[in-house]
Amino acid sequence: MTMPEYTEEARYLTDDRDLKERNELVILQGGNGDWYVGVVPEGEGCLGRMVRLCTSGGASFAAPGLTVAISDAYRAMRGFPNEADDRPFPMLDGPPITWKLAEVIYTAYRHLFHNDQTLEQIAQRGGFGWAEVATMGEMLKKRHDGGVYNAWVRGLL
Repeated sequence: MTMPEYTEEARYLTDDRDLKERNELVILQGGNGDWYVGVVPEGEGCLGRMVRLCTSGGASFAAPGLTVAISDAYRAMRGFPNEADDRPFPMLDGPPITWKLAEVIYTAYRHLFHNDQTLEQIAQRGGFGWAEVATMGEMLKKRHDGGVYNAWVRGLL
């Protein structure tokens, strides 16, 4: 079995500098797009100590916005600007939307279709179409309880 590829991990050492044994927050993203988050003793490995946050269901629907917040935290810890969330994301049949809104739409896309396309690849092909977004909403409404659908809609607003 081959190990999935991961992004470079981001580590944040606790602000409790007076503690003898300190912990670090560790965030990394798997090659599948899912986020992995853990708290480990300073300098130690994180194998077996991470919580997986699925971007194609799971956390993306049980706790809407969590995977986007983890993405923001990762970028902040690595020193990347979060302005990427405000960059335009193309739409096939209308004006562009923000990248952050596209991430919300993408959670439904991955959940419903389990597609290997990244959000960047979808942007390169011209983005989502509004009819496609509406169809995803209808599919969510039919497949899941109202809470999941309502959470997704709240993320769009």
